[in-house]
Amino acid sequence: MIDVVEEKGRRFRFLNAVYDETGANEDAAINRYEIEKALGFDREAAERVVQFLVGEGLIRHRTQVHVGITHVGVVEVEAAVSKPDEPTHYFPPVNIIN
Repeated sequence: MIDVVEEKGRRFRFLNAVYDETGANEDAAINRYEIEKALGFDREAAERVVQFLVGEGLIRHRTQVHVGITHVGVVEVEAAVSKPDEPTHYFPPVNIIN
């Protein structure tokens, strides 16, 4: 069984990495496998995270290997880090995740 709190943490860490690596540029793309490796995610967990983030419109596939952040993703990351003690629509407070 998946721990929901851990899963939400993985989702935020991945989204935040895409945000950082692309400089919040919606036209930029980053290799998703490099992010997975840097975050220490196994392939199964990473696939669930990417599917969720794409499904919610927070990131998008740019190629089979590359992903990019969407406008909604930028807004979500900035809301989360601007008020780290408050949850967002998708994530618990960042202070809890970190």
